[in-house]
Amino acid sequence: MHTPRRSLSKKAQLLTLTGLIAVTTTIFGCREQSAGPDRAPLSAPAQQGAIRSQAQAIDAVMALPEVKAASALIEQRSGGQQHGAVMAVGADQAELNGKRYWELDFVENGAERALRRAGFLVPAQDGELLVEDTASGQNVSLSQWRKNKGQL
Repeated sequence: MHTPRRSLSKKAQLLTLTGLIAVTTTIFGCREQSAGPDRAPLSAPAQQGAIRSQAQAIDAVMALPEVKAASALIEQRSGGQQHGAVMAVGADQAELNGKRYWELDFVENGAERALRRAGFLVPAQDGELLVEDTASGQNVSLSQWRKNKGQL
């Protein structure tokens, strides 16, 4: 006789989700904003036409002043229990208008959850970083996002 399957308790579901987030961030390159001052600002790869790796894309987003400020605020507000982190959305590059981008999220990363705060598209080669405008849902250039007073 087949016994019915019991559904997981809320606590078990939360633990499963937390474990999944931890594994995902480890596998796909989550980097907390505890990096030192040696991080380079977003710029073209060292050589014109050189390909930017996913790790370089993550470092570039972590170096943005807006990300640094939001990370500091998150850590201060949570008493060190939560941190700002940049997490790759997937292992592969996304394509937009014929260009390849690394798709990254800035998240508020805590022990029990990761809350997405912003999305970034970092060009794998030459080009300008794009930021998801939460109001319109459109991807805009970093300079336009700053002009629109974008916040994390």
